[in-house]
Amino acid sequence: MKVALCPRHASRRLALLVLAALLLLGSIPLGIALGMRYGLIPAVLGTLAGLVLLIVGKASLRAVKFTETEATFTGLGEGFLRQVK
Repeated sequence: MKVALCPRHASRRLALLVLAALLLLGSIPLGIALGMRYGLIPAVLGTLAGLVLLIVGKASLRAVKFTETEATFTGLGEGFLRQVK
């Protein structure tokens, strides 16, 4: 089942996921380039920040329950729910 996000939230989600990917892909090479003395902290913090952003970006809308006729989601705002009804 596909649920569309509004353009504002879809662009926010995309920005979070792109930033997470850049942090995850860039922090380890940056740490290696800086060397063991100065690179360990940026590598670890960048990786952790990337993982947090990945979780936040992916969890913006989450299915809680599916049945034959309906689906229950979490992460929906009241304004969005008023527009859908």
